[in-house]
Amino acid sequence: MSKVSIVIPVYNVEQYLRRCIDSILSQSYADYEMILVDDGSTDTSGQICDEYSGDSRIHVIHKANEGAGAARNTGIEIATGDYITFIDSDDYIAGCYLERMVQTAEQTGSDIVQCGYLYGDEAAYSFRKESEQVIRPVILDSHEVFRTRNAKIIICAKLYKTILFEGIRYPKVSIHDDEFVTYKLLYKAKRTALTAIPYYYYYKSPNSIMREKKIFYPDNFIQAYEERIRFFEAEGEQELVLISYKERCVRLMLFLAQCYGSRENQNDKKMMIAMFRQDYKHIKNFKISVKERVMLSAFNMFPVIMAKVISRLRNHM
Repeated sequence: MSKVSIVIPVYNVEQYLRRCIDSILSQSYADYEMILVDDGSTDTSGQICDEYSGDSRIHVIHKANEGAGAARNTGIEIATGDYITFIDSDDYIAGCYLERMVQTAEQTGSDIVQCGYLYGDEAAYSFRKESEQVIRPVILDSHEVFRTRNAKIIICAKLYKTILFEGIRYPKVSIHDDEFVTYKLLYKAKRTALTAIPYYYYYKSPNSIMREKKIFYPDNFIQAYEERIRFFEAEGEQELVLISYKERCVRLMLFLAQCYGSRENQNDKKMMIAMFRQDYKHIKNFKISVKERVMLSAFNMFPVIMAKVISRLRNHM
C-alpha cells in the first residue's frame, strides 16, 4: 500500500480545524501521515494541533508566521509518503478521498490526480455517496493538460507523486502562490488524471467572502505568469507559451470585471488593460475556442463595457 503525506498549513482557524482533521482521521484509506504546520497562529489553532499529536500518524510543527507557501514547504521537507496532498485547514474531504485518489493514480499510472471540488458554505452541500459513483477519469499528458481548462491551477484537490517536488517549492507570497508552482508540476508529470467526482470540500467561510469583496492588485499573479511564460520559452514550448498568454488574458479580464464599479486602483486598471492588449497581440492568430475568441476579442475592443457585462453576469450566478 502506498503511503500518502497530507500537509495542512494552519493559521487562525480554530473554528474549523477540528472538522478538517477529523475528516482525515475518518478516511477509509489507512496508510497516511498528517503533517500539521502551525504557521504562528495567534488563536487556539496551535493548541488544537497539539491535542491530536498523540496519534502516531500526526506530526505537529510550530513555526513563525511566513504564510501558507512557506508552511507547505516545511511539510514537503519532512514528508515521507510516496504521494503528497495539501488540504487547507478550513476545508475538509470525503471519507473516500485518499482511497479514490490513490486508486486512480495507480490504476492509470498518473503522477497527478485531480478530483472535483465543491465551493460554498456548510448549508450548500453535504457529501453524497461518492463511492457509488463511477466516472472514468480523463488522462492527459504534459502538453494536453494545458490545452484544457479542466486542469485547475489550485493546489488542493490534487494528489501528487512526492518526487515531483524535487527542486520545486512554493514562494513566500501572500496570495497566488499556486500560480508559481502548479504549472511546473503539471509539466513535469508524465500523466495527469482528472476526475469530476467531488471528493474535496472548499469551505467558503465569512473571512473568505470578505476577501473576495476586496480589490487586489494582482502583482503576484502577473509575476507568476511572467515566470511561466519565460519558463516555457526556455523549454522551447511555443504552444505552451501562447497558451500562457491566453490564460493571462482571461485572468486579467476577470480581475477587471471584479474591479468594475470601484473608483480605487484606477492606475492598476489602466495597467491591466494595457497588458491585456499586449498579450492579446501574441494570441491574435493562435487557435482558441470560438467562445474564448469572441470574449477576448470583444474585451480587447471594449474593455470597460465588457467588464461591466461580465461583472453583472457573475453577480447573478
